Amino acid sequence: APGGGGAGGPAGAFRGGGAARLVRALAALAVAAIVVAWGVAQYPYLLGTHAAIGTVAAPDSSLTALAVVVAAAILLVGPSFGMLYVLQQRRL
Repeated sequence: APGGGGAGGPAGAFRGGGAARLVRALAALAVAAIVVAWGVAQYPYLLGTHAAIGTVAAPDSSLTALAVVVAAAILLVGPSFGMLYVLQQRRL
């Protein structure tokens, strides 16, 4: 059918097990990347033994500004995600 209802339409691509398998693989890759990033973050030096993290960290004012921007982004985007979730739960 032209509206995507048939197996050949856009929705038909997600009916097989291939898409679910791909999503699972991507999720596993994301978890593995987080674990590796955590391990790298535990290492105390950025450039071998030449520069410690404490000496190359951003100044406190920059970190404060970053925290303010992240908080503002969460306050602006959070309600939109909430509205999106509520609208997706409705059967339109």
